[in-house]
Amino acid sequence: MTPANGSIGACAWCLKALTPAQGHIQIHRDHRGGELRILWCWPCTDADPVLQAIADNEKLAAGDPVAAERFTDLHHQLHDRVLAAAGVAGLRGVFHVKRDLAPPLTLRKHTDRWALPTDRNLR
Repeated sequence: MTPANGSIGACAWCLKALTPAQGHIQIHRDHRGGELRILWCWPCTDADPVLQAIADNEKLAAGDPVAAERFTDLHHQLHDRVLAAAGVAGLRGVFHVKRDLAPPLTLRKHTDRWALPTDRNLR
Protein backbone atom coordinates (compact mmCIF):
# COMPACT_ATOMS: atom_id res chain seq x y z
CA MET A 1 0.00 0.00 0.00
CA THR A 2 1.28 3.43 -0.92
CA PRO A 3 1.58 5.98 1.90
CA ALA A 4 -1.12 8.65 1.78
CA ASN A 5 -0.09 12.00 0.39
CA GLY A 6 -1.86 15.02 -1.00
CA SER A 7 -3.12 13.17 -4.08
CA ILE A 8 -3.74 9.52 -3.14
CA GLY A 9 -4.62 7.46 -0.11
CA ALA A 10 -6.68 4.41 0.82
CA CYS A 11 -10.25 3.91 1.98
CA ALA A 12 -10.44 3.47 5.75
CA TRP A 13 -13.04 0.69 5.34
CA CYS A 14 -12.15 -1.38 2.24
CA LEU A 15 -8.48 -0.24 1.99
CA LYS A 16 -8.66 0.30 -1.79
CA ALA A 17 -6.49 3.10 -3.20
CA LEU A 18 -8.34 6.31 -4.01
CA THR A 19 -7.89 10.01 -4.54
CA PRO A 20 -9.73 12.63 -2.47
CA ALA A 21 -12.02 13.33 -5.44
CA GLN A 22 -13.17 9.69 -5.36
CA GLY A 23 -14.54 9.74 -1.84
CA HIS A 24 -15.36 11.37 1.46
CA ILE A 25 -12.59 13.21 3.31
CA GLN A 26 -12.73 13.36 7.10
CA ILE A 27 -10.37 15.98 8.52
CA HIS A 28 -9.41 15.91 12.18
CA ARG A 29 -7.68 18.93 13.69
CA ASP A 30 -6.04 18.10 17.00
CA HIS A 31 -6.26 20.79 19.67
CA ARG A 32 -2.43 20.64 19.85
CA GLY A 33 -2.05 21.72 16.22
CA GLY A 34 -1.91 18.43 14.31
CA GLU A 35 -4.14 17.65 11.36
CA LEU A 36 -5.08 14.29 9.83
CA ARG A 37 -6.97 13.51 6.65
CA ILE A 38 -8.82 10.18 6.45
CA LEU A 39 -10.54 8.97 3.28
CA TRP A 40 -13.49 6.68 2.58
CA CYS A 41 -14.61 5.69 -0.92
CA TRP A 42 -18.23 6.67 -1.58
CA PRO A 43 -19.70 3.14 -1.30
CA CYS A 44 -18.02 2.67 2.09
CA THR A 45 -19.28 5.89 3.67
CA ASP A 46 -22.56 4.19 4.57
CA ALA A 47 -20.95 0.84 5.41
CA ASP A 48 -18.41 1.92 8.03
CA PRO A 49 -19.97 2.22 11.51
CA VAL A 50 -16.96 4.20 12.76
CA LEU A 51 -17.48 6.91 10.15
CA GLN A 52 -21.15 7.05 11.04
CA ALA A 53 -20.26 7.42 14.74
CA ILE A 54 -17.75 10.18 13.90
CA ALA A 55 -20.46 12.01 11.92
CA ASP A 56 -22.91 11.69 14.83
CA ASN A 57 -20.24 12.88 17.25
CA GLU A 58 -19.59 16.00 15.17
CA LYS A 59 -23.17 17.11 15.77
CA LEU A 60 -22.21 17.88 19.39
CA ALA A 61 -21.11 21.40 20.29
CA ALA A 62 -17.59 22.40 19.30
CA GLY A 63 -15.24 22.12 22.26
CA ASP A 64 -17.52 19.69 24.10
CA PRO A 65 -15.18 17.52 26.23
CA VAL A 66 -17.44 14.48 25.78
CA ALA A 67 -17.25 14.90 21.99
CA ALA A 68 -13.45 15.24 22.13
CA GLU A 69 -13.12 12.09 24.26
CA ARG A 70 -15.54 10.19 22.02
CA PHE A 71 -13.60 11.22 18.90
CA THR A 72 -10.38 9.97 20.49
CA ASP A 73 -12.05 6.62 21.21
CA LEU A 74 -13.37 6.38 17.64
CA HIS A 75 -9.99 7.34 16.19
CA HIS A 76 -8.34 4.56 18.22
CA GLN A 77 -10.97 2.05 17.03
CA LEU A 78 -10.32 3.03 13.42
CA HIS A 79 -6.54 2.96 13.94
CA ASP A 80 -6.65 -0.50 15.53
CA ARG A 81 -8.91 -1.86 12.79
CA VAL A 82 -6.65 -0.62 9.98
CA LEU A 83 -3.53 -1.85 11.79
CA ALA A 84 -5.03 -5.34 12.24
CA ALA A 85 -6.15 -5.53 8.60
CA ALA A 86 -3.18 -3.98 6.82
CA GLY A 87 -0.33 -3.33 9.25
CA VAL A 88 1.76 -0.17 9.42
CA ALA A 89 1.62 0.22 5.63
CA GLY A 90 -2.16 0.35 5.94
CA LEU A 91 -1.98 3.04 8.59
CA ARG A 92 0.23 5.13 6.34
CA GLY A 93 -2.17 4.63 3.43
CA VAL A 94 -5.31 5.55 5.36
CA PHE A 95 -4.07 8.33 7.65
CA HIS A 96 -2.55 11.31 5.86
CA VAL A 97 -0.75 13.56 8.35
CA LYS A 98 -1.21 17.04 6.91
CA ARG A 99 0.31 18.86 9.89
CA ASP A 100 2.36 17.27 12.65
CA LEU A 101 2.23 18.04 16.36
CA ALA A 102 4.77 20.30 18.00
CA PRO A 103 7.79 18.57 19.57
CA PRO A 104 8.21 16.48 21.58
CA LEU A 105 5.03 14.87 20.15
CA THR A 106 4.54 13.53 16.63
CA LEU A 107 1.84 11.89 14.54
CA ARG A 108 4.51 10.63 12.11
CA LYS A 109 6.08 7.84 14.16
CA HIS A 110 7.00 5.19 11.52
CA THR A 111 5.69 2.36 13.68
CA ASP A 112 2.31 1.04 14.75
CA ARG A 113 1.86 4.47 16.41
CA TRP A 114 1.47 6.24 13.02
CA ALA A 115 -1.27 8.92 13.30
CA LEU A 116 -1.44 8.68 17.11
CA PRO A 117 0.11 11.35 19.35
CA THR A 118 3.45 9.83 20.39
CA ASP A 119 6.61 11.12 22.01
CA ARG A 120 9.23 11.48 19.24
CA ASN A 121 11.89 9.99 21.50
CA LEU A 122 10.05 6.72 22.23
CA ARG A 123 11.41 3.73 20.37
